[in-house]
Amino acid sequence: MKVLIFAYACDPNRQSEPGLGWNISREIARRHEVTLVTREKNRAIFEKYLAEHPECPHVKTKFLYHDVDGFWHKFKSKIPFGTQLYFSRWLKTATDKYREQIEECDIVHQLTFCPFFVKPWGVRYTEKYVWGPIGGGGGADSRFPKGFPLRGLKYRLPEWIYRLLTWAVYSPFAIGFKRMRSKVAAITFKARAFADEFPIATNQISAVTQETGYEGDTTSRTYIGEKHPLKIVAVGRMIPHKAFEYAIRGFGKFVSDGGDGEFHIFGDGPMRKELEALADNISPAQQLNVLFHGNVPNAEVHAALDSSDVFLHASFIEAAAWSILEAMIHGVPVVCQNRSGMADMVTDECGTRVVGRNPTELIDAFSTALMKYYRHPELVRRHGVAGQERVRNVYTWTSVGEKISDVYESVMGRPSLATR
Repeated sequence: MKVLIFAYACDPNRQSEPGLGWNISREIARRHEVTLVTREKNRAIFEKYLAEHPECPHVKTKFLYHDVDGFWHKFKSKIPFGTQLYFSRWLKTATDKYREQIEECDIVHQLTFCPFFVKPWGVRYTEKYVWGPIGGGGGADSRFPKGFPLRGLKYRLPEWIYRLLTWAVYSPFAIGFKRMRSKVAAITFKARAFADEFPIATNQISAVTQETGYEGDTTSRTYIGEKHPLKIVAVGRMIPHKAFEYAIRGFGKFVSDGGDGEFHIFGDGPMRKELEALADNISPAQQLNVLFHGNVPNAEVHAALDSSDVFLHASFIEAAAWSILEAMIHGVPVVCQNRSGMADMVTDECGTRVVGRNPTELIDAFSTALMKYYRHPELVRRHGVAGQERVRNVYTWTSVGEKISDVYESVMGRPSLATR
């Protein structure tokens, strides 16, 4: 098939959304004839990478570059959700600019970004439009649940805006957005939680295709067979919905209940100072062994995972966290909340998913999960090995490419609007 892909975020050297854009589009290029529209800043990155990797399927890809200057570019990093607003303008002008290419292709795929509150502008020019993977795990309540206090205007303001955007998209007054959304041939999702509550139109194809994959083999490691102090690792940006506060408090309760271990936190963010203060003050008599490493080279995170017993991922919302995948690659059991994308990634065989409807419940649940691994060291090995097996069987870029191709086949077999 001739496939035109819009991948605003796309970078072979990065993870998260840019890595998603590159790796999924590469798998599509392995199977189809691809034209990819992206930002001008990616041109030099692509040319350098493909010169060094001539075997990459993207060597055959035709790249088109587009950017929006002026007002939109100036303010995109200075206001809440400015990047998403800029992206909406970028996508609209890009689809206008490349309308002829859109009309000539069999499939048009908006791959990255895909915020659920940004209109899929390309549907104005084609019936064969694929949108996604979209979402990160549910509506506004999944981003930061009710029952958990959110302190400080700098944290509350983005949350209020997010909830307003959610209301605007789902409300009965969003007639224009609903009309455009209903014209999308297929919607793919990053997580089942988002797919379950997203409004799907009649005859619209939907699928959970995930956003995270891995190339290579899992790591070889040894496990300690007897009871020992746990080495616990967490990775992420220190912002409210990543829930580091509850991870630290959960670790504190684990120690106060008789557990033993050290908690290594990798990453940085606006909450770091208050989290460091929390770790110092939560139980001064016990001197909690919480170590903040900041932003470090990925090799240091890998080294820590190789010798760790538990990966604690406290976040409220996540599509398909690369950090969880890395922990599973290294054979480390994952403790996380049973919500959002984590509920898809982690099973009872490779980790422990907890439920907490309020801070006290969540802290107790994290503590109980850690105590289980502390008291039963054989469970660390069993869940770690099962996690590696899950990566090999489910979380490969090849499997993601196959799912996307299946969606394309379904779209091509879908009757046109003229015949319905």
